[in-house]
Amino acid sequence: MTEISRLETFHKHNPTPLHLEQLTAALALLESLSLTATTKALACTKQKYYEKGKKAVSMLAKWLKSLTDTKQISNIRTPDGTTSDIPHKIGETFQQYFATLYNHTPNPPSEHIRTLTEDFP
Repeated sequence: MTEISRLETFHKHNPTPLHLEQLTAALALLESLSLTATTKALACTKQKYYEKGKKAVSMLAKWLKSLTDTKQISNIRTPDGTTSDIPHKIGETFQQYFATLYNHTPNPPSEHIRTLTEDFP
């Protein structure tokens, strides 16, 4: 674009056939590049419309998206048996649950390791 602007300025100040030819060539190149980009974007749009447009898939996607908005946890039963609707407590309860779920013994007994590795050569 700066090249075209420069060529336009040269042509306005000194309208020679050479400046006009250079300006015309630069504008033709810009139009060609723009047309190529537009053609590619249009082809992609047509492909996406063909794949997903006006089909049951798009209706299903919209329905599923509306469901995800309603899948929020509004309350939770804490380990002590009470129910809480405070977001901080809900987060803590999940954190405690998953900490116990994935709590592995840091140092398993060496006898247990030996029995597991005996099968390997």
